[in-house]
Amino acid sequence: MERIVEPELMEDNNQCIEYNIISNKLYDTDDFIIAYKRYCNISEGILVDLGCGPAHHLVKLKQEFPKLNIFGYDGSGIMVTLAKSNTKGLGISIEQLTFDQINIQADCIISLQTLHHQHDANLFWTSVKRLCKPNGKIFVDDLERPNDRDIFNNVIANTDFKNSLQAAFTISEVEQQVKMLNLSVERYQINLDPAIHKLYIYQNK
Repeated sequence: MERIVEPELMEDNNQCIEYNIISNKLYDTDDFIIAYKRYCNISEGILVDLGCGPAHHLVKLKQEFPKLNIFGYDGSGIMVTLAKSNTKGLGISIEQLTFDQINIQADCIISLQTLHHQHDANLFWTSVKRLCKPNGKIFVDDLERPNDRDIFNNVIANTDFKNSLQAAFTISEVEQQVKMLNLSVERYQINLDPAIHKLYIYQNK
């Protein structure tokens, strides 16, 4: 199925506010922390989040690992404002920067539901590799685009989710992206439902 990109940045005010509510509910469970511990489990040092959005997951991380120095970056001014409000008083750094403007070496790079927004995946992975310390850990969470149009058409979901699913990359595309940069990452898939896979792409040296 052909990939159709979404806007790289979420900058519509109503859409961002709606996503803030959805994200708060999504990360109100322990699912993210369980996955983070499985694939990274960095409890101190520097953690960089590429495309932090409203940053509810960073609040969970800071509560679970208070010694982590967390830096969240997003290119959307509205998202950064929401993230700063949601993380106020927790010692989490939030900045509005594009990936190529970030200049910090991290023990762990995370990125949740950001890869499918990228028009240039190579820039994303180049930034991941550049910012990650030697032997650092990487945890990328995203969707997998179905190969079959009929499968996509049968997915029961709202328009925003289906747009994200259509903008996501396939397994083979992701494997080619990381291969070109010699990133030694692995992947793990889970079924959100029979038609949709969620990808965990990680490097756990």
